[in-house]
Amino acid sequence: MPGCILEGFSHSGSQVPNPLLIHTVLVLRNWCGLQPVMIVALTAANAEIAPLTDFSDRVVPFTAVTWSCVIFPFLVLLAHEAAKTKPLLTNPQDANTMSFQISIMFFFFHWYVMEALLMPISLDFAESMGQSATMSGFFLSSSMIPVFIAIVVSKRMVSESNWDQANARTLILGAQVIGSIVLLVKAVVASSTVDRSVGTKQAVFWLLICLGQICSFMQALPLVPLMVMWAKITPNRERSYWSVWTQCARNGGFLVGPAVFAIISLCVKQGQPVAPVSVMAWIFFAQCIIMQLATIYIAMALPKALLPNEDEEIESEQTEQGVEELDAKQRQEIVKQMIRYGFLRYFQTASIEVSAIMLLEVSYDWPTESCGAVLTAVSFTSLLFAAFSATLMSRKLVSESVIFAASNHIALLGAIFLFDFGTGAAGLMIADALVYGCSSVSNGIAEGWGSKAAIPDTDCSQDSKIDLRLVG
Repeated sequence: MPGCILEGFSHSGSQVPNPLLIHTVLVLRNWCGLQPVMIVALTAANAEIAPLTDFSDRVVPFTAVTWSCVIFPFLVLLAHEAAKTKPLLTNPQDANTMSFQISIMFFFFHWYVMEALLMPISLDFAESMGQSATMSGFFLSSSMIPVFIAIVVSKRMVSESNWDQANARTLILGAQVIGSIVLLVKAVVASSTVDRSVGTKQAVFWLLICLGQICSFMQALPLVPLMVMWAKITPNRERSYWSVWTQCARNGGFLVGPAVFAIISLCVKQGQPVAPVSVMAWIFFAQCIIMQLATIYIAMALPKALLPNEDEEIESEQTEQGVEELDAKQRQEIVKQMIRYGFLRYFQTASIEVSAIMLLEVSYDWPTESCGAVLTAVSFTSLLFAAFSATLMSRKLVSESVIFAASNHIALLGAIFLFDFGTGAAGLMIADALVYGCSSVSNGIAEGWGSKAAIPDTDCSQDSKIDLRLVG
């Protein structure tokens, strides 16, 4: 596959490296654990074709208005938590509210948006900081280790077997606040580095990576308590339904991110060249605001306490036979199979995305901006598929297993359009839309089944399931 991509570059006739394709492959590395040699070969080859060294040194400083956009959300969150009353959007009689489910989706959506914001600018940023193009890949993909550490730490602080709702909520909000503060520090450090020497820039680049590790750790720390809380609050009969929407939130965040970057870049540059380091500083600033907004909504939607035995009552509501009624060995096997399935589906969708972008640019001479717009449009297709499937499941018109099988077959049909049967670029867009949309549905149902089959205090519990997914 790397050879095909590099061959595409050599025949494209362009002397300008392709950041969107490079960073799409970097995302594939993040999702699927591909070997770094692929990324090194790709980025190094592009650096040899046309290294990006001629950058503007114009800085767009932060103003009083931008600082107020950061301070105000902090004050809102502080006032909400200092009120000592129930969270604004919670229901004391029923923790399973629409606001709670949206908060889970918003958590993943904002996480993926923040990751996607870095992709279009990271190559120019690394070059302007005196680093090689390969380091832009390391800058994006170095967050996996702190994510693993955060999950291990959070399981020791708040686990499914020793659950404390108040402590879990405090951990979630505290980690989000600290993470947003670290992002603000990164923005200030990056903005003050534009006119420094090359040696200083290289040192600051590594400082920003270290700060990024702290931010990634804090961002991943709420993952286990949020997922365990979701499993305790959400009835079994609704888990597949909400898992589908959560999958859409993840895909939507990744696909909407480049469009958000384009808006931020347009507002910052205002038609004039700007130093990539300054643009990256504004991206860090935007990430801080996005994380604050997510924290405020989560604080308003997460209950401070659960009703006594609420999770046991939820289990008794299940009226039809499902995976939770199987024996322990079968349930553990289902959890493991669903994890493997999710891993393979992520690999397939990311691979199709890379190939579609490459073909649009190399074979059909599409500009990078148009390719990014296509990815954003595909996210709305995922929402349509999810809405249709969720309606069928909620009204019990079609069983989850039928929808699961149908979505996989439709995705297979969509993959056929990757081959040229005279459909041209339209065929590639159809392929992306069908594969992404149906994958959101099938992955959501698979995660719902895995959640229902999870067994507390085993290697297939809710929190252990997160470990297995990352290892997978």
